[in-house]
Amino acid sequence: RIRTNSKQTVLATALRSTTLAAGGLFLALGILVSCAPQGDSARDAAGLTANAEDAAGALAMANTATADAVSAATDYKPWIESAVLIAREALRDTVIGSGVVQGHQEAVLRARSGGIIQFVNFELGDKLDTGAVLMTLDDGIPSLSLRQLQQQYQAAQSDLRAKEDLFAQGNLSQNQLTQARASLSGLETQLAQIQRELGNTRITTPIAGQIAEKAAGLVVGDQVSPNQVLGRIVDLSRLRVSIALGQRQVFLVRKGQLAEIRIPTTTGSILAKGVVQAVSAGADQRTGSWTAVVEFANPAPERIRAGLSAEVRISDNKADTSLVVPDAALVFRDGKYYVFVVDPNAPEGVRLNEVRLLDQIGDRVAVEALDTTINLEGARVLVSGLTRAQNNL
Repeated sequence: RIRTNSKQTVLATALRSTTLAAGGLFLALGILVSCAPQGDSARDAAGLTANAEDAAGALAMANTATADAVSAATDYKPWIESAVLIAREALRDTVIGSGVVQGHQEAVLRARSGGIIQFVNFELGDKLDTGAVLMTLDDGIPSLSLRQLQQQYQAAQSDLRAKEDLFAQGNLSQNQLTQARASLSGLETQLAQIQRELGNTRITTPIAGQIAEKAAGLVVGDQVSPNQVLGRIVDLSRLRVSIALGQRQVFLVRKGQLAEIRIPTTTGSILAKGVVQAVSAGADQRTGSWTAVVEFANPAPERIRAGLSAEVRISDNKADTSLVVPDAALVFRDGKYYVFVVDPNAPEGVRLNEVRLLDQIGDRVAVEALDTTINLEGARVLVSGLTRAQNNL
Protein backbone atom coordinates (compact mmCIF):
# COMPACT_ATOMS: atom_id res chain seq x y z
CA ARG A 1 0.00 0.00 0.00
CA ILE A 2 2.87 2.37 0.87
CA ARG A 3 4.57 1.53 -2.43
CA THR A 4 1.45 2.15 -4.46
CA ASN A 5 0.71 5.48 -2.73
CA SER A 6 4.29 6.60 -3.30
CA LYS A 7 4.07 5.84 -6.98
CA GLN A 8 0.76 7.60 -7.25
CA THR A 9 2.39 10.69 -5.62
CA VAL A 10 5.27 10.56 -8.13
CA LEU A 11 2.85 10.27 -11.01
CA ALA A 12 0.73 13.17 -9.77
CA THR A 13 3.79 15.37 -9.25
CA ALA A 14 5.03 14.62 -12.76
CA LEU A 15 1.71 15.48 -14.28
CA ARG A 16 1.56 18.79 -12.34
CA SER A 17 5.08 19.64 -13.53
CA THR A 18 4.09 19.04 -17.12
CA THR A 19 1.01 21.19 -16.72
CA LEU A 20 2.97 24.03 -15.13
CA ALA A 21 5.64 23.85 -17.83
CA ALA A 22 3.06 24.00 -20.58
CA GLY A 23 1.32 26.91 -18.89
CA GLY A 24 4.60 28.74 -18.50
CA LEU A 25 5.40 28.29 -22.16
CA PHE A 26 2.15 29.77 -23.37
CA LEU A 27 2.35 32.64 -20.79
CA ALA A 28 5.86 33.52 -21.92
CA LEU A 29 4.84 33.52 -25.55
CA GLY A 30 1.88 35.74 -24.77
CA ILE A 31 4.00 38.28 -22.87
CA LEU A 32 6.63 38.40 -25.60
CA VAL A 33 4.07 38.98 -28.28
CA SER A 34 2.21 41.66 -26.35
CA CYS A 35 5.33 43.54 -25.30
CA ALA A 36 7.00 43.60 -28.68
CA PRO A 37 6.65 47.14 -30.19
CA GLN A 38 5.47 47.65 -33.72
CA GLY A 39 8.22 47.80 -36.29
CA ASP A 40 10.89 45.95 -34.20
CA SER A 41 14.02 45.03 -36.00
CA ALA A 42 14.89 41.51 -37.21
CA ARG A 43 17.11 41.19 -34.15
CA ASP A 44 14.13 41.58 -31.83
CA ALA A 45 12.21 38.96 -33.85
CA ALA A 46 15.11 36.51 -33.60
CA GLY A 47 15.28 37.05 -29.86
CA LEU A 48 11.58 36.31 -29.56
CA THR A 49 12.02 33.06 -31.53
CA ALA A 50 14.92 31.96 -29.34
CA ASN A 51 12.90 32.52 -26.21
CA ALA A 52 10.05 30.40 -27.65
CA GLU A 53 12.45 27.57 -28.51
CA ASP A 54 13.84 27.58 -24.98
CA ALA A 55 10.32 27.29 -23.60
CA ALA A 56 9.50 24.40 -25.99
CA GLY A 57 12.65 22.59 -24.90
CA ALA A 58 11.58 22.92 -21.30
CA LEU A 59 8.21 21.44 -22.15
CA ALA A 60 9.79 18.45 -23.95
CA MET A 61 11.98 17.76 -20.91
CA ALA A 62 8.88 17.87 -18.72
CA ASN A 63 7.09 15.39 -20.98
CA THR A 64 10.06 13.00 -20.83
CA ALA A 65 10.06 13.23 -17.06
CA THR A 66 6.35 12.48 -17.07
CA ALA A 67 6.79 9.33 -19.23
CA ASP A 68 9.59 8.11 -16.95
CA ALA A 69 7.41 8.75 -13.93
CA VAL A 70 4.47 6.83 -15.46
CA SER A 71 6.73 3.86 -16.20
CA ALA A 72 8.22 3.95 -12.74
CA ALA A 73 4.77 4.25 -11.20
CA THR A 74 3.48 1.08 -12.98
CA ASP A 75 3.03 -1.68 -10.44
CA TYR A 76 3.53 -5.13 -12.07
CA LYS A 77 2.87 -7.05 -8.87
CA PRO A 78 -0.87 -7.75 -9.42
CA TRP A 79 -0.17 -8.99 -12.95
CA ILE A 80 2.66 -11.24 -11.78
CA GLU A 81 0.50 -12.71 -9.05
CA SER A 82 -2.10 -13.73 -11.66
CA ALA A 83 0.50 -15.24 -14.05
CA VAL A 84 -0.07 -18.83 -15.20
CA LEU A 85 2.36 -21.71 -15.57
CA ILE A 86 3.65 -22.85 -18.95
CA ALA A 87 3.18 -26.63 -18.92
CA ARG A 88 4.23 -29.31 -21.39
CA GLU A 89 1.15 -31.30 -22.33
CA ALA A 90 -0.69 -32.84 -25.26
CA LEU A 91 -2.84 -30.27 -26.99
CA ARG A 92 -4.66 -32.82 -29.11
CA ASP A 93 -4.95 -35.83 -26.81
CA THR A 94 -8.72 -36.30 -27.01
CA VAL A 95 -10.99 -36.90 -29.97
CA ILE A 96 -14.64 -36.05 -29.43
CA GLY A 97 -17.33 -37.27 -31.78
CA SER A 98 -20.98 -38.17 -31.85
CA GLY A 99 -22.98 -40.91 -33.44
CA VAL A 100 -25.99 -43.18 -33.16
CA VAL A 101 -26.15 -46.20 -30.87
CA GLN A 102 -26.45 -49.49 -32.74
CA GLY A 103 -26.67 -53.09 -31.62
CA HIS A 104 -23.51 -55.18 -31.76
CA GLN A 105 -25.44 -57.45 -34.11
CA GLU A 106 -28.48 -56.55 -36.18
CA ALA A 107 -30.36 -58.67 -38.67
CA VAL A 108 -33.09 -57.89 -41.17
CA LEU A 109 -35.86 -60.47 -41.10
CA ARG A 110 -36.98 -61.60 -44.57
CA ALA A 111 -39.27 -64.19 -46.06
CA ARG A 112 -37.08 -66.63 -48.02
CA SER A 113 -40.02 -67.87 -50.05
CA GLY A 114 -43.54 -66.70 -50.76
CA GLY A 115 -46.70 -68.01 -49.20
CA ILE A 116 -49.80 -67.33 -47.15
CA ILE A 117 -49.30 -66.40 -43.49
CA GLN A 118 -50.63 -69.03 -41.09
CA PHE A 119 -49.22 -67.76 -37.79
CA VAL A 120 -47.50 -64.57 -36.48
CA ASN A 121 -45.58 -64.88 -33.23
CA PHE A 122 -43.66 -61.62 -32.63
CA GLU A 123 -44.22 -58.00 -31.65
CA LEU A 124 -42.08 -54.88 -31.23
CA GLY A 125 -39.72 -55.11 -28.27
CA ASP A 126 -39.99 -58.90 -27.84
CA LYS A 127 -36.84 -60.60 -26.54
CA LEU A 128 -36.16 -63.72 -28.56
CA ASP A 129 -33.51 -66.43 -28.63
CA THR A 130 -31.69 -67.63 -31.71
CA GLY A 131 -33.96 -69.87 -33.81
CA ALA A 132 -37.24 -68.65 -32.29
CA VAL A 133 -40.17 -69.02 -34.73
CA LEU A 134 -41.51 -65.63 -35.82
CA MET A 135 -44.00 -66.69 -38.50
CA THR A 136 -45.22 -69.75 -40.35
CA LEU A 137 -46.49 -69.88 -43.92
CA ASP A 138 -48.82 -72.32 -45.58
CA ASP A 139 -46.79 -75.46 -46.23
CA GLY A 140 -49.46 -77.49 -48.06
CA ILE A 141 -47.84 -77.45 -51.50
CA PRO A 142 -44.23 -77.99 -50.31
CA SER A 143 -45.37 -80.85 -48.03
CA LEU A 144 -47.19 -82.55 -50.91
CA SER A 145 -44.22 -82.14 -53.22
CA LEU A 146 -41.94 -83.55 -50.52
CA ARG A 147 -44.06 -86.69 -50.09
CA GLN A 148 -44.13 -87.30 -53.86
CA LEU A 149 -40.37 -86.86 -54.17
CA GLN A 150 -39.73 -89.14 -51.24
CA GLN A 151 -41.74 -91.91 -52.93
CA GLN A 152 -39.89 -91.38 -56.22
CA TYR A 153 -36.58 -91.41 -54.38
CA GLN A 154 -37.37 -94.69 -52.64
CA ALA A 155 -38.38 -96.23 -55.97
CA ALA A 156 -35.19 -94.99 -57.60
CA GLN A 157 -33.12 -96.51 -54.80
CA SER A 158 -34.77 -99.91 -55.31
CA ASP A 159 -34.30 -99.65 -59.07
CA LEU A 160 -30.61 -98.84 -58.66
CA ARG A 161 -30.02 -101.80 -56.34
CA ALA A 162 -31.67 -104.16 -58.84
CA LYS A 163 -29.64 -102.83 -61.75
CA GLU A 164 -26.42 -103.11 -59.76
CA ASP A 165 -27.20 -106.82 -59.24
CA LEU A 166 -27.88 -107.28 -62.95
CA PHE A 167 -24.67 -105.47 -63.85
CA ALA A 168 -22.71 -107.72 -61.51
CA GLN A 169 -24.23 -110.79 -63.31
CA GLY A 170 -23.32 -109.30 -66.67
CA ASN A 171 -26.92 -108.81 -67.69
CA LEU A 172 -26.82 -104.97 -67.71
CA SER A 173 -24.65 -102.52 -69.58
CA GLN A 174 -22.50 -99.89 -67.95
CA ASN A 175 -24.51 -97.14 -69.65
CA GLN A 176 -27.79 -98.38 -68.12
CA LEU A 177 -26.24 -98.51 -64.66
CA THR A 178 -24.90 -94.96 -65.05
CA GLN A 179 -28.34 -93.68 -66.07
CA ALA A 180 -29.92 -95.28 -62.97
CA ARG A 181 -27.36 -93.65 -60.72
CA ALA A 182 -27.86 -90.24 -62.40
CA SER A 183 -31.62 -90.52 -61.95
CA LEU A 184 -31.20 -91.16 -58.23
CA SER A 185 -28.76 -88.25 -57.88
CA GLY A 186 -31.25 -85.89 -59.59
CA LEU A 187 -33.98 -86.94 -57.20
CA GLU A 188 -31.66 -86.30 -54.24
CA THR A 189 -31.12 -82.74 -55.49
CA GLN A 190 -34.87 -82.15 -55.90
CA LEU A 191 -35.52 -83.63 -52.48
CA ALA A 192 -33.00 -81.30 -50.81
CA GLN A 193 -34.53 -78.30 -52.60
CA ILE A 194 -38.09 -79.08 -51.56
CA GLN A 195 -36.93 -79.66 -47.99
CA ARG A 196 -35.42 -76.17 -47.98
CA GLU A 197 -38.65 -74.72 -49.34
CA LEU A 198 -40.58 -76.49 -46.62
CA GLY A 199 -38.16 -75.15 -44.00
CA ASN A 200 -38.62 -71.64 -45.39
CA THR A 201 -42.27 -71.74 -44.37
CA ARG A 202 -40.99 -71.40 -40.79
CA ILE A 203 -39.35 -67.95 -40.40
CA THR A 204 -36.97 -67.90 -37.43
CA THR A 205 -34.56 -65.43 -35.82
CA PRO A 206 -30.93 -65.72 -36.97
CA ILE A 207 -29.64 -64.08 -33.75
CA ALA A 208 -30.81 -63.50 -30.19
CA GLY A 209 -32.08 -60.02 -29.46
CA GLN A 210 -35.09 -57.72 -29.41
CA ILE A 211 -37.48 -56.85 -32.20
CA ALA A 212 -36.67 -53.30 -33.33
CA GLU A 213 -38.96 -53.14 -36.37
CA LYS A 214 -42.01 -55.02 -37.61
CA ALA A 215 -43.54 -54.60 -41.05
CA ALA A 216 -47.13 -53.44 -41.23
CA GLY A 217 -49.87 -55.75 -42.49
CA LEU A 218 -48.47 -59.05 -41.22
CA VAL A 219 -51.75 -60.79 -40.44
CA VAL A 220 -52.94 -64.35 -40.84
CA GLY A 221 -54.14 -64.99 -44.38
CA ASP A 222 -51.99 -62.26 -45.93
CA GLN A 223 -49.61 -63.11 -48.78
CA VAL A 224 -45.87 -62.54 -48.49
CA SER A 225 -43.41 -62.50 -51.36
CA PRO A 226 -39.96 -64.05 -51.55
CA ASN A 227 -37.33 -61.79 -49.94
CA GLN A 228 -39.99 -59.49 -48.44
CA VAL A 229 -38.77 -57.57 -45.34
CA LEU A 230 -40.70 -58.60 -42.24
CA GLY A 231 -38.79 -56.75 -39.52
CA ARG A 232 -35.45 -56.21 -37.79
CA ILE A 233 -33.93 -57.78 -34.69
CA VAL A 234 -31.13 -56.16 -32.65
CA ASP A 235 -28.74 -57.67 -30.13
CA LEU A 236 -28.54 -55.03 -27.38
CA SER A 237 -26.27 -56.96 -25.01
CA ARG A 238 -23.38 -55.11 -26.61
CA LEU A 239 -23.56 -51.79 -28.44
CA ARG A 240 -21.55 -49.82 -30.94
CA VAL A 241 -21.26 -46.21 -32.08
CA SER A 242 -19.65 -45.06 -35.33
CA ILE A 243 -18.11 -41.58 -35.39
CA ALA A 244 -16.63 -39.55 -38.24
CA LEU A 245 -12.99 -38.44 -38.04
CA GLY A 246 -11.29 -35.52 -39.77
CA GLN A 247 -7.77 -35.64 -41.17
CA ARG A 248 -6.17 -34.37 -37.95
CA GLN A 249 -8.26 -36.65 -35.75
CA VAL A 250 -7.61 -39.88 -37.66
CA PHE A 251 -3.93 -39.79 -36.67
CA LEU A 252 -4.92 -39.85 -32.99
CA VAL A 253 -7.23 -42.88 -33.14
CA ARG A 254 -6.22 -46.53 -33.41
CA LYS A 255 -7.75 -49.91 -32.71
CA GLY A 256 -7.73 -50.90 -29.05
CA GLN A 257 -7.86 -47.40 -27.56
CA LEU A 258 -10.15 -46.79 -24.60
CA ALA A 259 -13.18 -44.57 -25.04
CA GLU A 260 -15.86 -42.96 -22.91
CA ILE A 261 -19.46 -42.95 -24.08
CA ARG A 262 -22.14 -40.60 -22.79
CA ILE A 263 -25.79 -41.15 -23.70
CA PRO A 264 -28.03 -38.21 -22.66
CA THR A 265 -31.46 -38.96 -21.19
CA THR A 266 -34.24 -36.89 -19.66
CA THR A 267 -32.95 -37.64 -16.14
CA GLY A 268 -29.22 -37.29 -16.78
CA SER A 269 -26.59 -39.13 -18.77
CA ILE A 270 -25.78 -42.83 -18.96
CA LEU A 271 -22.01 -43.40 -19.00
CA ALA A 272 -20.10 -46.39 -20.34
CA LYS A 273 -16.53 -47.47 -21.07
CA GLY A 274 -15.69 -48.84 -24.50
CA VAL A 275 -12.91 -49.77 -26.90
CA VAL A 276 -12.15 -48.67 -30.44
CA GLN A 277 -12.95 -51.80 -32.43
CA ALA A 278 -12.08 -50.58 -35.92
CA VAL A 279 -10.84 -47.58 -37.92
CA SER A 280 -11.55 -47.36 -41.64
CA ALA A 281 -8.57 -47.71 -43.96
CA GLY A 282 -9.89 -45.05 -46.34
CA ALA A 283 -12.00 -41.92 -46.31
CA ASP A 284 -15.63 -41.93 -47.35
CA GLN A 285 -15.77 -40.67 -50.93
CA ARG A 286 -18.91 -38.66 -50.23
CA THR A 287 -17.90 -36.95 -46.96
CA GLY A 288 -14.10 -37.15 -47.01
CA SER A 289 -14.08 -38.40 -43.41
CA TRP A 290 -12.87 -41.62 -41.81
CA THR A 291 -14.96 -43.86 -39.56
CA ALA A 292 -14.09 -45.21 -36.12
CA VAL A 293 -16.27 -47.88 -34.50
CA VAL A 294 -16.46 -47.98 -30.69
CA GLU A 295 -18.00 -51.00 -28.96
CA PHE A 296 -19.14 -51.27 -25.34
CA ALA A 297 -21.30 -53.38 -23.05
CA ASN A 298 -24.83 -52.11 -22.54
CA PRO A 299 -24.77 -50.40 -19.11
CA ALA A 300 -28.58 -50.12 -18.91
CA PRO A 301 -30.26 -52.88 -21.00
CA GLU A 302 -33.74 -51.87 -19.90
CA ARG A 303 -33.27 -48.24 -20.96
CA ILE A 304 -30.88 -48.08 -23.89
CA ARG A 305 -32.29 -48.76 -27.34
CA ALA A 306 -30.79 -48.69 -30.79
CA GLY A 307 -30.98 -45.28 -32.44
CA LEU A 308 -30.15 -43.11 -29.42
CA SER A 309 -27.55 -40.38 -29.89
CA ALA A 310 -24.27 -40.65 -28.00
CA GLU A 311 -21.11 -38.62 -27.45
CA VAL A 312 -17.77 -40.44 -27.65
CA ARG A 313 -14.44 -39.29 -26.19
CA ILE A 314 -11.32 -41.18 -27.28
CA SER A 315 -8.15 -40.39 -25.33
CA ASP A 316 -4.66 -40.81 -26.75
CA ASN A 317 -2.04 -41.29 -24.05
CA LYS A 318 0.68 -41.34 -26.70
CA ALA A 319 -0.14 -37.96 -28.24
CA ASP A 320 2.71 -35.52 -28.93
CA THR A 321 3.30 -32.92 -26.23
CA SER A 322 4.23 -29.25 -26.49
CA LEU A 323 4.36 -26.09 -24.37
CA VAL A 324 0.82 -24.78 -23.93
CA VAL A 325 -0.24 -21.27 -22.90
CA PRO A 326 -3.63 -19.52 -22.81
CA ASP A 327 -4.33 -17.36 -25.83
CA ALA A 328 -4.77 -14.46 -23.37
CA ALA A 329 -1.00 -14.59 -22.77
CA LEU A 330 -0.10 -13.81 -26.40
CA VAL A 331 1.00 -10.35 -27.52
CA PHE A 332 1.00 -9.51 -31.24
CA ARG A 333 3.47 -6.80 -32.21
CA ASP A 334 4.88 -5.98 -35.66
CA GLY A 335 3.72 -9.25 -37.15
CA LYS A 336 5.26 -11.37 -34.38
CA TYR A 337 3.97 -13.10 -31.26
CA TYR A 338 5.39 -12.61 -27.77
CA VAL A 339 4.71 -13.61 -24.19
CA PHE A 340 5.58 -11.71 -21.01
CA VAL A 341 7.57 -14.15 -18.87
CA VAL A 342 7.92 -13.58 -15.14
CA ASP A 343 11.62 -13.07 -14.40
CA PRO A 344 12.74 -11.89 -10.95
CA ASN A 345 16.08 -10.80 -12.44
CA ALA A 346 14.46 -8.45 -14.96
CA PRO A 347 14.21 -4.73 -14.00
CA GLU A 348 10.41 -4.79 -13.92
CA GLY A 349 10.08 -8.46 -12.90
CA VAL A 350 8.99 -9.54 -16.40
CA ARG A 351 10.66 -9.95 -19.79
CA LEU A 352 9.33 -10.14 -23.33
CA ASN A 353 10.03 -13.39 -25.27
CA GLU A 354 9.19 -14.01 -28.91
CA VAL A 355 7.43 -17.32 -29.62
CA ARG A 356 6.23 -19.32 -32.60
CA LEU A 357 2.64 -20.65 -32.69
CA LEU A 358 2.50 -24.40 -33.42
CA ASP A 359 -1.18 -25.26 -32.95
CA GLN A 360 -4.33 -24.03 -31.26
CA ILE A 361 -7.54 -25.57 -29.92
CA GLY A 362 -10.03 -23.16 -28.40
CA ASP A 363 -8.19 -20.88 -25.96
CA ARG A 364 -5.16 -23.22 -25.61
CA VAL A 365 -2.14 -22.52 -27.81
CA ALA A 366 0.98 -24.63 -28.37
CA VAL A 367 4.12 -22.44 -28.65
CA GLU A 368 7.89 -22.67 -28.76
CA ALA A 369 10.55 -20.04 -28.08
CA LEU A 370 12.37 -18.75 -31.15
CA ASP A 371 15.52 -18.49 -29.08
CA THR A 372 16.46 -22.14 -28.53
CA THR A 373 18.62 -21.21 -25.55
CA ILE A 374 15.53 -20.17 -23.59
CA ASN A 375 13.59 -22.89 -21.81
CA LEU A 376 10.01 -21.74 -21.23
CA GLU A 377 8.83 -24.97 -19.58
CA GLY A 378 7.87 -24.29 -15.99
CA ALA A 379 7.98 -20.50 -16.45
CA ARG A 380 5.02 -18.24 -15.76
CA VAL A 381 3.45 -15.82 -18.22
CA LEU A 382 1.24 -12.77 -17.74
CA VAL A 383 -2.38 -13.06 -18.78
CA SER A 384 -3.54 -9.60 -17.66
CA GLY A 385 -2.25 -6.05 -18.01
CA LEU A 386 -0.61 -6.88 -21.35
CA THR A 387 -1.57 -3.59 -23.02
CA ARG A 388 0.00 -1.46 -20.29
CA ALA A 389 2.99 -3.77 -20.12
CA GLN A 390 3.59 -3.30 -23.87
CA ASN A 391 3.61 0.49 -23.44
CA ASN A 392 6.08 0.39 -20.58
CA LEU A 393 8.57 -2.31 -21.70
